[in-house]
Amino acid sequence: MENRDNQLIALRPALNLEPASGIIEQFQNKTIRPVLKFQNQLILEISRNQFIKRKSVFFKLSEPKQLEYIEQQIKQDKNFKNLLAGIVIGHFSMEEWLFFQENEQELRKRITSMLIQRIQSQVELIIP
Repeated sequence: MENRDNQLIALRPALNLEPASGIIEQFQNKTIRPVLKFQNQLILEISRNQFIKRKSVFFKLSEPKQLEYIEQQIKQDKNFKNLLAGIVIGHFSMEEWLFFQENEQELRKRITSMLIQRIQSQVELIIP
């Protein structure tokens, strides 16, 4: 188990972030942000595929409407939201997973919010 944990942590890119004050924020900066960065390409590709499956409505919208659509889809489509969250959570070490379980409600909200922001900020990379 320890070998898996070490390998997962070694895959993550190093990020230069301001020191966090709270334990949840520390977890967000130490764990969630690096995993999101590492999984970025996959997150964007899954999003593109999701929007294509939705009859490509997304690609016909103006950029402001696309940003709204991204948020709406992630918040309303549980399967899509859980798939994206699983891509992040699946890269937690055992210790991180245990911490996540103890703080799941708050951390799921943060992961969802961060996913929305990440996809919205790279909307131009989703368009084929």
